[in-house]
Amino acid sequence: MPVYLYGNANGTYQPPNIDVFALAKAQNNKPVLFKDTEAGKNMPAVKVNISAEGLRALHGTKLPGSMDVNAMNEQRKYESEHIPIESFYSRLSREYSNGVESVRAVETDHKVTWADKENALLNGFRTIADEIAAGYADGTRIRYALDNDSEDGYRKLSKDEELDILQQEFEEFTESRFGKKQ
Repeated sequence: MPVYLYGNANGTYQPPNIDVFALAKAQNNKPVLFKDTEAGKNMPAVKVNISAEGLRALHGTKLPGSMDVNAMNEQRKYESEHIPIESFYSRLSREYSNGVESVRAVETDHKVTWADKENALLNGFRTIADEIAAGYADGTRIRYALDNDSEDGYRKLSKDEELDILQQEFEEFTESRFGKKQ
């Protein structure tokens, strides 16, 4: 039974750092005003004065197609906290593969033994468990699970619940790789 976890990305996401103004300045393009174009040559300049009451009324109403900045920020915050993250099963698989490959890289003549595989798997499990414990200890780890009974469809997980899920997926992983069927 897969458990879908949602939460922060632990700093793995880095937003793009693009300075559009510096790029425009480097191109040295002069802005073209409408009055300088063919369509704007014969048009007189239009000046609009809006009173303070008119500005308050304009900003206080929701025009068709307008977006509320505060609502957008709340939505982005909610989405960033509920990002689907990698399952423990696939993370264990990756940690296990990296551990086995590191053994092969260190000793080229050495054949990978069951003890090496066991150490790689246990080290991967220990790494993930330590990451969970440290995240909850310093308060930076927030994880949610799907819950149909809650108001927004998610519920916050505790450290023990997340460690139980890790243990369950660890057992499923070891059974699928090294169980009686294999």
